[in-house]
Amino acid sequence: MTGKYGDPKNARDKPGRLPVFDPNPSGRFVREVLNETGVNGVLIGRLAVWLYLSSEKKQAFTKDMDIAVTREGLHRIRKWLTDREIRYLDLAIGGINVEQAGQINVDFITRSCDFGDFSPLFEDAVQCAVENGDSIDVGEGRLVVVSPEHLTAMKIGTGEKKDEEDAEALLVDANIRIDATRGLIARYLGPGSLSRFEVMLRKIGHPEAKAVYGRS
Repeated sequence: MTGKYGDPKNARDKPGRLPVFDPNPSGRFVREVLNETGVNGVLIGRLAVWLYLSSEKKQAFTKDMDIAVTREGLHRIRKWLTDREIRYLDLAIGGINVEQAGQINVDFITRSCDFGDFSPLFEDAVQCAVENGDSIDVGEGRLVVVSPEHLTAMKIGTGEKKDEEDAEALLVDANIRIDATRGLIARYLGPGSLSRFEVMLRKIGHPEAKAVYGRS
């Protein structure tokens, strides 16, 4: 006798292939866009987190490449894409996504939107990274990478659990300048985010964590 779970109507679809994202084609596309528009852009997001973590910590999956740009830079990128009839989608967080044939998946992000404008932090991150940052090889060029301090602040600023987990991993595993990160959070994100940062430092037992208010 066949029960309800044996009913073909309830048969589960077979799983497909595991998702794979090779960031190098996206990196080469980003270099082309930045070179031809003259825009400064820096690698942020999960791929940047991976660069600062030890190999055993790189366990999370990502499906796109995130690039921080200024608002003026995004305007020039939009025009470049439109002139070449390359489709893009607007992002609710402030920015655009370009996805092509399963090979290229890039978000150009400003974080300037109706429900929160963090673009000053992103603009500062771009400027500092271009002046002082490290870079990675993406084939036929280099791509500048955000500083770990700016990256940590960006992750804390979203207020999302997965991003705060990334920030915690960076604080545990990467060489983060705590006072510099405090300064960025205080200047660009405000006291609420700074409080979350201090709670995070105490949670992981960081030696530079500040004591709870009222305790010696």
